[in-house]
Amino acid sequence: MLLGFSTGAIFRKTPSISREIIDICREIGCNVIELSAKTDEEINLLGDLIESGEKLDDFEYVSLHTPGNGFMFRKDAKHRDALRKFQRAYDHFGCKHLVVHPSEIEDWKVFDEFSFDLAVENMSEDNPSPFYLPEQLQGIFEKNKDFKMTFDVKHAFESNGERKNLPEELCEAFKEKIVEIHLSGYNPQVTKHEHRPLVETLQDEIIDFVKDKQHLPIIIESDCESAGQMKAEYEYVKNILEN
Repeated sequence: MLLGFSTGAIFRKTPSISREIIDICREIGCNVIELSAKTDEEINLLGDLIESGEKLDDFEYVSLHTPGNGFMFRKDAKHRDALRKFQRAYDHFGCKHLVVHPSEIEDWKVFDEFSFDLAVENMSEDNPSPFYLPEQLQGIFEKNKDFKMTFDVKHAFESNGERKNLPEELCEAFKEKIVEIHLSGYNPQVTKHEHRPLVETLQDEIIDFVKDKQHLPIIIESDCESAGQMKAEYEYVKNILEN
């Protein structure tokens, strides 16, 4: 089983790009990790993490997630500079994929100058520029044959109001593209975007959905309160996957 966390799991208490959060992931037992650099400050911290001598060779799978909060990638000096920093970290830490939100890309050609293996994430229905249905994502993959996909199961489950089989539809449409899975829970009564711990929401159906996909890296994206809750979340997910 390839199971681990996004380093943004307890960003309110522990920096998402730091040796501290990486060590917490190790102590929990993760063999997968996704470095989450969601702000300009966190992008700059990637360089500090490299200079600290940190290596991630003990993880079986490492990926890197770009910003997803209004950071609109285009071909200009600012975004080329950010991508150069990502490229340095991507190479140093042996990342397999750079995860991007399609709603945050104004010009896909900005990636042409770099050697990332891009993984495009399916978004949720509440995104201002929704890319949550197969037909909305299809055009991206048709134009960019080498792109892969990060399948966010929670996004699919919370966006299936009119398409009850949306998770299955996405898996079937992009089964040859999916290279990693994002996992978390949500509160159906809350309209704001969130990633709740599954140990709280008890949405076992989300975990059950990926039981037959354990050949893929599974990255828990739950927004946890503490390292202790991260551990509880990890054990909860792991136990359901194993049984």
